[in-house]
Amino acid sequence: MKALILFAPGKIAGAEKVVASGYNGLVKYGKNSYDLCIIEEKKCPQFAFEFISLIENRNQLTKLNSQAPIDLNLIRELNKIVEGHQIIYTHGFKALFYAMCVKYIFLIFRKP
Repeated sequence: MKALILFAPGKIAGAEKVVASGYNGLVKYGKNSYDLCIIEEKKCPQFAFEFISLIENRNQLTKLNSQAPIDLNLIRELNKIVEGHQIIYTHGFKALFYAMCVKYIFLIFRKP
């Protein structure tokens, strides 16, 4: 079963450390069915850079750029990434918002 972890990091604090250490632990113990997707804010990209520096194995890491408060291009890109994943774990409001946009917007337009 393939899972996607979607996260929009902020200043390095508790949540960022929990997500990074959890992902590093999964990869360390051979759980390679997890992909990590980071949302990088154009207005403060240093948060994504700092978070990525905590990730030990970056082979399954994807970075999406957020150019606006509600970024339609990010939704389109995320829709392509979500394909093939049975589980999507989000951490934080922004990640949840974009995951829900993909679920409901593209669910309407997806061909059966």
